[in-house]
Amino acid sequence: MSIKRRQLFVGVLDNETWTNEKLCAYFNKHASANDEQYITDCQIMSYSETRFQGKSFAFITFTDEACVDRCMTKRTQFNNDYGITIKRLLPDSITKCERLMSSTDIVIRITLQDPLFTETNIRSYFGVYGKITELKMLEEDDCAGICFITFEDFDSSDRVLLDFPHYLNGQLLSIHKYTAPEYICNLSQFRFVDPKNASQIKRWYPIFRNLTDFMRPLKILYKTQIALFKFNMNKQISISNQNLNKTKETLHEFENKYNDLKQNFLQLFSLNERLKQQIQELEKKNEKNNNEYENQIQEQKRKNQSLQDAIMLMSLSSDSKDRQRHELYVGVFHKDSWTSKSLCEYFHRLIKGSCITECHFYSCANAVLNDYCFAILTFASISSVDQCLAKRPQINREHRFIVKRNLREVSKDQRPVTKYILIHLDKFDLSFNNKNVLAYFGKYGSIFQWKILDNGRTFLLNFEDYDSVDRIFLDEPHFVNQHYLSIRKCYNPYARVLNNSMDDRLKEQIRNLQASIDRSKYKYESELMKLNKQIEEEIAAVENRLSDTIKSCIRLERIQRDLKQDLMNARQINQQLKNKLEETIEKKKKIVDEFENQLEQQRYINKLLNDSILNFS
Repeated sequence: MSIKRRQLFVGVLDNETWTNEKLCAYFNKHASANDEQYITDCQIMSYSETRFQGKSFAFITFTDEACVDRCMTKRTQFNNDYGITIKRLLPDSITKCERLMSSTDIVIRITLQDPLFTETNIRSYFGVYGKITELKMLEEDDCAGICFITFEDFDSSDRVLLDFPHYLNGQLLSIHKYTAPEYICNLSQFRFVDPKNASQIKRWYPIFRNLTDFMRPLKILYKTQIALFKFNMNKQISISNQNLNKTKETLHEFENKYNDLKQNFLQLFSLNERLKQQIQELEKKNEKNNNEYENQIQEQKRKNQSLQDAIMLMSLSSDSKDRQRHELYVGVFHKDSWTSKSLCEYFHRLIKGSCITECHFYSCANAVLNDYCFAILTFASISSVDQCLAKRPQINREHRFIVKRNLREVSKDQRPVTKYILIHLDKFDLSFNNKNVLAYFGKYGSIFQWKILDNGRTFLLNFEDYDSVDRIFLDEPHFVNQHYLSIRKCYNPYARVLNNSMDDRLKEQIRNLQASIDRSKYKYESELMKLNKQIEEEIAAVENRLSDTIKSCIRLERIQRDLKQDLMNARQINQQLKNKLEETIEKKKKIVDEFENQLEQQRYINKLLNDSILNFS
């Protein structure tokens, strides 16, 4: 085993602190696992440079290479305690330039082409010396293969050079440390009397009296620096090309989307034209009937207004509202499965201490549910109704009942359940805004979503629980600034038809009441109402489709305008990337030319130095 593997360089020692005995004892303590003596030689020497006045360095020789490894692992402790630095000693076959360097980078070259000279093989081979943070496969003109490795610790590069030579498939690997060439020029420490006349040398420091230790590493470093520069430039050009390709793909996608949207717009436009023709035809048909039924419609409106006032008075009746608060809807179940007694006993067991005053069963009017019925339970306490609603998951899990508050504005055979309500105000009011609406209706339960419709006069609220919607109807009427709020349930919030002049729920009640009156008094008016209703529905449906089509066209026009803007932006970005690519290519040419000029100048200086050395010798 070479003695260099057992030697250690210790630098920047304070002359007042350290002696041979202290230094041996200190490093023997850290290099050994016991109190045995592992140091065979220790030489302390003084620096010749004035900048290291009062400082010295030492060479320590151990009996075992493992002692050097233990000391290298404690470099940070040595530096923190006494400010000293340590380093392995490299063989004399390596140039002084590389021996003095503390670099984490090494460069590996081969002279003949070899398929085994790959990134995977190199990483697996040199990975045993330490963690590799970066590995680059470079290209060089006069070299079959070149690899640049960066270790995490500079000691790893020293261990690689200690194990020299290294072979790959029987071929000797050329391995050198790498650092900036400017650093090596500073290490050379030579000066010129006249910078214009390089042949006149003032003096050389003893560190580089052999020019081979300086010129050969410097040449290798410059070649490696040029290879690294080419690698980085190629990498930057590759990234620029990738960005350019991505931009082209994005541009192509934008063009495809634009073509699709254009095709959809043309289809919608043709559909709009057809709808306009149908509307014109319907208008011609309706124009004939409008004159005939105008008087009847006006009369019907007056009757509807009177009925609306009557229904408003009925809704304001406190006795009816109080009774509804005590009622509970339970359904739907088979007629033979439950009786009034068994149903009351079940809810008595469910809500202990509750009192049911009334229990009525009603058959479902739907022909499909002919054998099924539902029940209306009247509790003595409103809190019992609230407790039943709180235990809906248990009731549904045990008997699959639908349990809700009883609302009398819907028929008994239909108990619709929904979490959506529409709140409409006929007159525009600034106080009817999202803040006030959410604050007012938020006391009934948690609002999951909300949306403003019809230019701020209609709100669509989505509660987390349908019981919140029923409680709102129980507390009717609701007012904002003394303006009555029209509230109705919404069963399909994504396709609604809202009449701005009158609440649809109120209109449905009016039509039902008016139909019952007209059937007993004026039979011919029922036919008139049916015909009028059919005409209004056709007109409303056509107007609704037309409105949706116009909105779709407007939305597509906006999307088309946005896509055009995005397309222009993408083209500008593409042009900018092209300009940057051209600038990068030009910069690359300039930098390569500059490095070639510097290399020629350095060769010229080296030639002058060789001539001057020969003349001096």
